[in-house]
Amino acid sequence: MEHTKEPWNIRELGDDCFITAAIEPGMAYGPEIMGDDYTGYGGEARKRADARRIVACVNACAGIPTEHVERCNAINAVDEIIKERNALTKERNDLVLEVEILVRQRDELVAALIRLDGWLKDRHLVGLMPDELALLASVKGEKEWN
Repeated sequence: MEHTKEPWNIRELGDDCFITAAIEPGMAYGPEIMGDDYTGYGGEARKRADARRIVACVNACAGIPTEHVERCNAINAVDEIIKERNALTKERNDLVLEVEILVRQRDELVAALIRLDGWLKDRHLVGLMPDELALLASVKGEKEWN
């Protein structure tokens, strides 16, 4: 049988509280997960603390199959998520560094080509060919090379 759908809530009633869920089709009111006949060992204060924890856990696990939750050690799961996040952060930082290096190399090559084009023109030589000039314009984000 599947558990009651989330979200679960705590409903206060005087000095008492109940864990409830939303009304489902065909129901006059939402189901009570933990009703007024539960006092546990510790009275109403413990009942409220239990209710708060149950609701928080159920809502935090929304969408995760119960079988997975039963097998899960939350601390290990969080540790794995943190390790994965750290690995992804390092990978992202490495990629950003590589991109910065590539951009710097591109800029150096563009500057060298511009110098070469000027050197050729100063000597009354042809200069760069139209394809190279178009490539330079493209790299610099321009429509055509000036």
